[in-house]
Amino acid sequence: GEDVQKKLIQLFTTGQKRGFRIKYPNGTVDVFRGWVSSLGKTVQSKDEIARTVKITSVGRPYMAEEDAPEVVSVTGLTVEPENATVKVGATTAVTFTVKPDNVTDKSLRI
Repeated sequence: GEDVQKKLIQLFTTGQKRGFRIKYPNGTVDVFRGWVSSLGKTVQSKDEIARTVKITSVGRPYMAEEDAPEVVSVTGLTVEPENATVKVGATTAVTFTVKPDNVTDKSLRI
């Protein structure tokens, strides 16, 4: 809207550095600091106003991938009971637990 256009012009005129973010179609977001270094012409389309804006970054961007959770690998496996005697044809239950408790992938294939 008109307020957004005014804000863009103000940012371009003052050269104020501020945070910007890019949201991609898959939902990830990149954040960076920069200033509005170029304003394209406004284009009216029905009820919307579109404008090309060039942002010149300052410093290194904060990448969406940096926000990914830390991967915690499996370091061990425990079994309960530790010992069992099973007669031929009989069954017994054993429980396997991956360690540490906060491991990222708790799945286990035997």
